[in-house]
Amino acid sequence: MDRPLDVIQRAFGLPARVLGMTMLALSLASVAPAAAQQAAVPTAAAPAAVDPELASYAKAFVGVGLVRDEFDSRLALAKNKTVELQDQIRVEMKEKVNRTIQATGLTLDAYRRIEYTITIDPARRAAFDQFLTDLSKAG
Repeated sequence: MDRPLDVIQRAFGLPARVLGMTMLALSLASVAPAAAQQAAVPTAAAPAAVDPELASYAKAFVGVGLVRDEFDSRLALAKNKTVELQDQIRVEMKEKVNRTIQATGLTLDAYRRIEYTITIDPARRAAFDQFLTDLSKAG
């Protein structure tokens, strides 16, 4: 059985080091909310069932972050500092971000809707943070 990180790595064709560092950063970003949630809710033996849409969003979120990292490094190169090249790289990045989101089964509108609900709904945010934490522990 494949580990979740192996599946994500194959889906996005990313080096394990990049994927691992991204997952570490995401898990560190969610430490405080996850710790607060754990203090309020007794630890269960098995993780709660995750909304499939939220799981797809989390995978897309990680993938989009990796795409942005890749393209940000290209944008930072001295040889790419012309307006034309910067515009071209940004167009390529937007296209790859869109493909990455769609590869998880979400539409761009669904991705944005979930992103919005995570920012305004603390329970949804906690579920998202917990899913990312569980995903990073599984890898």
